[in-house]
Amino acid sequence: MFTEKKPMFIYAVSPVHMGAGTTLGVIDNPIQRERHTEHPVMAGSGIKGAMRHAAKLNGLNDSVDAIFGPEPGKSNDHAGAVSFTDGQIVLFPVRSLKEGFVYATCPIALSRLARLLDAAGIDHKVSAKDVKPGKCVTVNNDVLDNGDLILEAYKYEYDGTD
Repeated sequence: MFTEKKPMFIYAVSPVHMGAGTTLGVIDNPIQRERHTEHPVMAGSGIKGAMRHAAKLNGLNDSVDAIFGPEPGKSNDHAGAVSFTDGQIVLFPVRSLKEGFVYATCPIALSRLARLLDAAGIDHKVSAKDVKPGKCVTVNNDVLDNGDLILEAYKYEYDGTD
C-alpha cells in the first residue's frame, strides 16, 4: 500500500504522441484515448517507463529496481515503490486572436483535476462550477479583445463575475 500521494504535472515543450500500439486502417499508431470519454491520455505504465529511463540516464542505476520495480521477466521478485496513474489533459495550447496562443481548459478537465486532487488529499481551489456555456473566465485579461476571448474560430464572452 502506498503511504503518500502527490500530483505530477507534465509540461510538454514539444509535441507528444503516446501511441496506442495498434493499427486502425491507414492510421499507423493512433493516439491513446480513454475508452469512456475518448479524451487523449498518457497511460500510467508509459509514464513510469519514461521516468525509469530518465532515472537510468541520470545515473541512478543502483536505485532503479527498488524505485520502479525489476525489469520485465523478473516481475515476481518484488513490486516497485512508485506507481503512476494515467496522465490527463488539464491545459491545451490554443491559437488566440490577441496572443500567439493561450493555455485553455474546460469545465470537464477542471472537474477531473479537482477530483484527482481531492483523492490525493490535496487542498485546492480548482472549480468550474461557475463557468457558463459560451462564457469564459481568464487569469490574464490581456488575451481579451473588446471583452471577448477569440480562440481559433470561436468567440467566448468574458464573464468577469467572480
